[in-house]
Amino acid sequence: MGLLVVGAGVFLFAAVGDDTTTTATGSQAAAAPPADAKPFPYYDSAEEARPFPVTMSPSIYTNETLQTAYAIAREIPEILVQLPCLCGCHGVQEDHGSLLDCYVDNHAAT
Repeated sequence: MGLLVVGAGVFLFAAVGDDTTTTATGSQAAAAPPADAKPFPYYDSAEEARPFPVTMSPSIYTNETLQTAYAIAREIPEILVQLPCLCGCHGVQEDHGSLLDCYVDNHAAT
C-alpha cells in the first residue's frame, strides 16, 4: 500500500509543477494544452481499460516488498489503470497505458 502512496505523491508533484515557460523575449505563460491531453498515460475510468492486462505472479519474487507490490497490483487493477505510468517508459514503450502495465512483466521490479 505504501507503494501506491508514493506513486500518488509522485503523480501529484508532477501534475502540480510549474505551468509557465521562459522564452527568448522573457517569461510568458505557456499555451494551455487541450483539455484531453495527458502528459503521462492512464485511463479515465476502469471500464475503458477492460479487459485488464494479466500481471505477473507475486510468487516469482523472493523479495517480500516485490511480492507485496505485485500482489497489490493483482488486487486493485481498477485503481492502477487510472494512475499514470511515471516509470520513464512513456514514449519508449508504447504498450504502457497506465501504471498497471508496469506489473505485466518485471518492469515494476527494476
